[in-house]
Amino acid sequence: MTSSKPDRITVRTFSSIFEKMCNFIAVAKTGDPQTTVRGLIKLCLLEFPNEHFDSPVPIRETIETLFGLAIPDDQIETALNELEKEKAITSIGNTNYRLEPIAMTDLKRAIDNSRELE
Repeated sequence: MTSSKPDRITVRTFSSIFEKMCNFIAVAKTGDPQTTVRGLIKLCLLEFPNEHFDSPVPIRETIETLFGLAIPDDQIETALNELEKEKAITSIGNTNYRLEPIAMTDLKRAIDNSRELE
């Protein structure tokens, strides 16, 4: 009987998104989980600008899929509200959330800075 599974161990590399998330958390140097949730949301909006992120559910599902983190919808909702108050994201007419240009620039700069530290 032959198995369709490989008979040797293979090495998986981290996705660039996972690396960016790790870099973001390292640069943020925060122990505050809500800050991390806000950062993950911004990272999702940066990396997937054409996704249908119109509520906490698709954001939660994306974070779970990419990072293996289960974040309750109410925490994502709180983070979205905080990000809107900070004017880091917008949702015009209750459509998709979008990262504001200044927040996008700041996030890209933080990612670049963390890469330089490596």
